Amino acid sequence: MSNIQVKEIYKSYGNTSVIEDISIEIKSKEFITLVGPSGCGKSTLLRIIAGLEQINSGRIYIDQKDVTFVRPSDRNLAMVFQSYALYPHLTVKENMLTPLKLRDLSSFQRFPLIGKYFAKKELEKLDILVSETAEILRLKKLLNRKPGQLSGGQRQRAALGRAMVRKPIAFLMDEPLSNLDAALRVHMRSELSELHKKLGITFIYVTHDQAEALTMSNRMAVMMDGRILQLDEPNKIYSEPNCIKVAEFIGSPKINILPATTDKLGYLSIGNFKSNFKTKIKNTKIFVGFRSENIILNKKTNQFNGSVKHIENLGSDYFLHLKVKSFSDKIIIRIPHSDFTNIKVDSSINFSINLEKILFFDVDGVRFNASYHTFQKKIA
Repeated sequence: MSNIQVKEIYKSYGNTSVIEDISIEIKSKEFITLVGPSGCGKSTLLRIIAGLEQINSGRIYIDQKDVTFVRPSDRNLAMVFQSYALYPHLTVKENMLTPLKLRDLSSFQRFPLIGKYFAKKELEKLDILVSETAEILRLKKLLNRKPGQLSGGQRQRAALGRAMVRKPIAFLMDEPLSNLDAALRVHMRSELSELHKKLGITFIYVTHDQAEALTMSNRMAVMMDGRILQLDEPNKIYSEPNCIKVAEFIGSPKINILPATTDKLGYLSIGNFKSNFKTKIKNTKIFVGFRSENIILNKKTNQFNGSVKHIENLGSDYFLHLKVKSFSDKIIIRIPHSDFTNIKVDSSINFSINLEKILFFDVDGVRFNASYHTFQKKIA
């Protein structure tokens, strides 16, 4: 078991608060991601769990044991850093052996006469452990190379191997893929997911890349300004964000958010467009959000007209940035490559919004359920 609990954690540097009242329980064997913009406190929270940062108040528990003031080396957690932190003058094998020597052979210093004998036996066991770990990470042929002779992906696997041989109860990873190129990051995402399933231990992973969080996590915590705004399964956070900040941060391209109103009967108006979509709320100013994939071209129902101001070609999809007269902000439409025909900058196109897919937010940006989930014919 490797259940980790963080309770009511506060952390500040002088008068600057970086973590504010965070409580989170990380279940045994799960892959949880801390995701958010730079400066939101996610790396600080990871370092607090590892014991590398002292807290102002709160408690940290590992398997119900209070480790708030326990040294990092005694928490049995493995940290994998963004910079790999490999010793450049040592081989991959020597890098993997170093933490084991420091941990397992330190006790022999008290028994100098018999220490050499036991140290030799222990090293034989460690060699077997390193060999088994290298097999899992496909590093066996690279054990005698130094970090400078490895690719970025190989160095990352070597850093993982050094952490794995310690047999920790959890891996703490601080943006481990950020130094890799785009193609290698995608490849390493799948490798890390497979490794998590193979090892069956807890992964706590920090990233600012939402694609990493969405594709690898069992759960993800979206952080901003030192707080966790939402903790849930990735698909839930994407489809049911609890506030505008989460909705805008998760998803590419960014969700479209527009001001809207409801009339005395509850019918929804977006800009100058009055729909036949009836809500539970009446005579209220709100915001509505809709993803780019929930916009349909050339439909007569709920029709809008916009001017194309910018086109992004992503290969499989196109993103159209539109200016619509009744909207103050531009909106973005996602179009599959197969449906993209004769659309140019300054073209005028008609489109409709799938109103059954829109999200409702109050004036403070908090999401609520305003929908009957049915269309009703508007009364004249």
